[in-house]
Amino acid sequence: MTRLRGYLSAIAFIAFFATSCSESRSSQCSRLIAVANRAVGEMQAIIQTNTTPNYSAYLKVAETVDNAKAAMEAIELNDPQLQEFQSRFISLYSELGKSSRALSEAIQKEDIQAAESAQQAFEAATNKEPPLVNEVNLYCNPG
Repeated sequence: MTRLRGYLSAIAFIAFFATSCSESRSSQCSRLIAVANRAVGEMQAIIQTNTTPNYSAYLKVAETVDNAKAAMEAIELNDPQLQEFQSRFISLYSELGKSSRALSEAIQKEDIQAAESAQQAFEAATNKEPPLVNEVNLYCNPG
């Protein structure tokens, strides 16, 4: 019986130690939000710099979201809800990269129909970002 209590005490200590050493939700939120904010800022800078749509601007957007996707994938999170948000950001960046590359190619080829289709896909992907950001903000800043 004493031996069992010793094991239980050891397990409790390890569980406490592991919990106290794990990263806080707040710091995980900060890292996730930092990557998302950097991506949005870089994309906005590209758009503001290129007042007329051109293939090179959309190619730069694709490169930016590729970098954001890689940065988002590199974040290690242990909070399941933040992992789900992370997965959704990665998916969003994949969609944005694919549609901006398609748009760049269509503009370069002067294919109006393909450009319109790619523009719709780009806008649909872009429209997924605000609700996701709101969800992250609500989760990370409750109350």
